[in-house]
Amino acid sequence: MVVSYSRSDSFTTAVKKTFDGEHPCKMCKIVKQGRQAEQEKPAALKLESKMELFYLAQGVTIYAPHFLDDDARISSDSSSRQDPPLLRPPIFA
Repeated sequence: MVVSYSRSDSFTTAVKKTFDGEHPCKMCKIVKQGRQAEQEKPAALKLESKMELFYLAQGVTIYAPHFLDDDARISSDSSSRQDPPLLRPPIFA
């Protein structure tokens, strides 16, 4: 706005016209309309219900460990493995 007003008036007059509020530009008019539209809208509806959170503790059941028979623990697949045993890493003193 300062540039467009300074084409016809002095620089100081152009600055005064730009910021005095009596000579709004197109963008200033659009912003003013937007602010008026926001004020006319009803405020957002407030949710006045109360949310109650609660925790219902349930009983905990602990079972004793179930041990298998020695014969049942050894499967046929594990006895047929041909992998060499893992070696311990060397210990440096």
